[in-house]
Amino acid sequence: MFTFFTCLHSVKPNEPQILYQNVQLPDRKLIISQPDPILRISLVCSAVGGRPAPNFKWLLNRHEIPNLEVKTKTPMSPNDVAKMNNLLKIWGKLHPIINNKENDEQSSLSILKAGLEDGDEIVCSVSNAATQINHDPMKRNLSITITVEVHKDLGEGTIVDGLERRTPCQDSKERRSEQM
Repeated sequence: MFTFFTCLHSVKPNEPQILYQNVQLPDRKLIISQPDPILRISLVCSAVGGRPAPNFKWLLNRHEIPNLEVKTKTPMSPNDVAKMNNLLKIWGKLHPIINNKENDEQSSLSILKAGLEDGDEIVCSVSNAATQINHDPMKRNLSITITVEVHKDLGEGTIVDGLERRTPCQDSKERRSEQM
């Protein structure tokens, strides 16, 4: 009599990478201009080599980003509508759309540029069965963080040779402390 066993072997994925326009971000900085005719930006998080394929999570300033793209063929319940309205109040300025395909080694995040602020941190976190068996809870997710740097248009104006132009500048750290 023979007994056959099926062994399930899990493999930790490689460290995740965030790509913008198919390129890794230098110094892990996402530099954007505001205002800009390009309304949305798309980031791709890639974590290859894991088995099973990893689960992806996107975070902004340590808060998990929800997917606000609704693909439903049936009407939403009043409870679902209320939940979506609450999410829109919080996340509407970014209107995030996350695309996670099952058994895929990447996830994409599309967000409105106007909702990003200088110094924001975007994190892609990945995990699978192999990462979850780590005894240290801090190592159960692999992640990469990028920092947003916003360059703002200083406005219209003509600079005439020999004349002085003064433009008020504000350090992004000063602006954040004033907002709090």
